[in-house]
This record gives sequence, structure tokens and C-alpha cells, in this order.
Amino acid sequence: MLISDQQNQQKDRYVRTARFLTIIVLAYTVQMLPSTISCIWDLFVLSPTELKLVMIIIGSMGGVFNGFAYTAIRIKMRQTNNADII
Repeated sequence: MLISDQQNQQKDRYVRTARFLTIIVLAYTVQMLPSTISCIWDLFVLSPTELKLVMIIIGSMGGVFNGFAYTAIRIKMRQTNNADII
């Protein structure tokens, strides 16, 4: 029975880690999406200036997105740690 509990705890840790990493991937996707769209658009025609402006602003906000992701992860970790204690 003890081995089964340990395996369940390890599985829960893997699932929790995957969820946390999904938040990081989402932050980078939001940050890089305007650049990707602009580059693909530039393959066919010149992309609009507004898109370039959005690309520069959002691309420069990487630290802000990382801060949001870090804060979300810390809040979720704190909630799960409190749930584990109870």
C-alpha cells in the first residue's frame, strides 16, 4: 500500500509540474505570437505598421508576462500546499 501512495504522490507532482509549465508556455506564446504573425505576413506582402507596433510593444513586455506567470504559479503552489496540509 505504501508503494501505491508514493506512486500516486509522484504522479500528482508530475501533473502539477506539467500544469505550471503550461503557464510558462502560454506566456511565451502570447509574447511571440505577434512576431510570428508579422513574419508570416511579410512573406507575402508588407505587414501593416500597426502590427509592427503591436509586435514591438508585446515583444518587449516579456518580463511582465514572466512576472504574471511566476505570480500565478506561486499562488497555485501556495493553494496546493495548503490543500496538502489539510
